[in-house]
Amino acid sequence: MLNLYIRPAASEDIDEIVDYLVGESVPTAQGFVRDLQKCFDLLTENPKIGVQREYRSVALSGMRMFPLKKFSTYLVFYISDDQTINVVRVLHGQRDIERLFNDTGNSSID
Repeated sequence: MLNLYIRPAASEDIDEIVDYLVGESVPTAQGFVRDLQKCFDLLTENPKIGVQREYRSVALSGMRMFPLKKFSTYLVFYISDDQTINVVRVLHGQRDIERLFNDTGNSSID
């Protein structure tokens, strides 16, 4: 099983999603957190399970995307190596994902 590292931008994404969902329903927010944890567990055991993504930035080479199971509109973007899953972002599928990852300077991944 690989180590899991959640980058600051992904942590901010998760906080924003949970805050939004709490406003809708606390049980819904709790369900999202459980689904996200199950996704992280699955990725640490099967790092190549996600769909390979290609972006212009060399820093994003090898990016993969995997949807949550019950909250499938939310996507986990990650990069893995032999030891670590680096969760880069957790985003709603309706966002302009290509723009977020191709912004100059890639400030959206740190």
